[in-house]
Amino acid sequence: MKKVALLLACVMLIVLAFAACSEQIDEIPEDPTKTVNPPSGDKTPEPADPGTTPTPDPDPDPQPPAVTAPDDVLGFLRDELKANVVAYWSFNENTRSDGGDYTKFEDISGNGNYLMAEPGIAYVDGYSGKALQLAGYQSVLAFENTSLCRFADSREDQKITVSFVLRVDNKPADSGIYFHYNYGGVDFSFGYFSIPAGSAARMFGVSRQYNMSFTGEWNLYTFVFDGSVEFPECVMVYRDGFDCMNRTQPANTDRFDEKNNWDYPADYEYFTGLIFNSNGKGAPKPLNTSVAKFDYSISDLFILNGALSAGEAERLAKAYGF
Repeated sequence: MKKVALLLACVMLIVLAFAACSEQIDEIPEDPTKTVNPPSGDKTPEPADPGTTPTPDPDPDPQPPAVTAPDDVLGFLRDELKANVVAYWSFNENTRSDGGDYTKFEDISGNGNYLMAEPGIAYVDGYSGKALQLAGYQSVLAFENTSLCRFADSREDQKITVSFVLRVDNKPADSGIYFHYNYGGVDFSFGYFSIPAGSAARMFGVSRQYNMSFTGEWNLYTFVFDGSVEFPECVMVYRDGFDCMNRTQPANTDRFDEKNNWDYPADYEYFTGLIFNSNGKGAPKPLNTSVAKFDYSISDLFILNGALSAGEAERLAKAYGF
């Protein structure tokens, strides 16, 4: 009996000793240098180099600064695109004044070229700020100081960009925008932009077909003539920064010969203004009132002494938010 009791006592001592050892093992801190294998399927993260700072990936397509006001537009043209701004009209209220027979708009580029709009043109909300609503059979926007818009004396030196934000609400079959010069007291067009889709854009005798439609929304249209570029790419039109020329249609010209030489007309002297017409005519008269009236709204009109490239036209459109 004594032997059984002694045996039980030994067993109890062994159990208590084992329990005490287990508690001590649980309290041993984990070795920080010990490598712990991750669960199956997880990747082991690479240790960071303490001597370097992670660099974020560069933006593959950085966005230009947004232009939301006239000063922003001028700053972007001059600082970002390095453009030579001849004139810029925002049509905002603080630039408008009474010019007698015309409503005058200040050229906020600082070059002093007022724009004169015919009476009766409505003043409406634009894409950003104000705009002119040009509706009817004809509307004229004339430049007061045309000497700022003098043309070059040779094809290679002639480079010009005309750009504006436009909304087309009604487009008769023959409606369009005509770029005018004055010769002998009479207006003639050196270029035009036919509004109906499938028509042509023309500058200095070079006419090219374009592909676009008009949906009653605001768009940025940029017209470029670069005489240093071979025919027919010397004339380009961009809408919202995208080239919209029809590459499947041949360009027409009455100013180039078979050797690609330009017969530069001596009477092209000054860019005098824009005429919006529903008659399909560059000259302002006579008017054909039997056709439908056009309805356009225009804002942010500017002229550059130089030709924007395709990339610059795209950057400009992105800056506008198009």
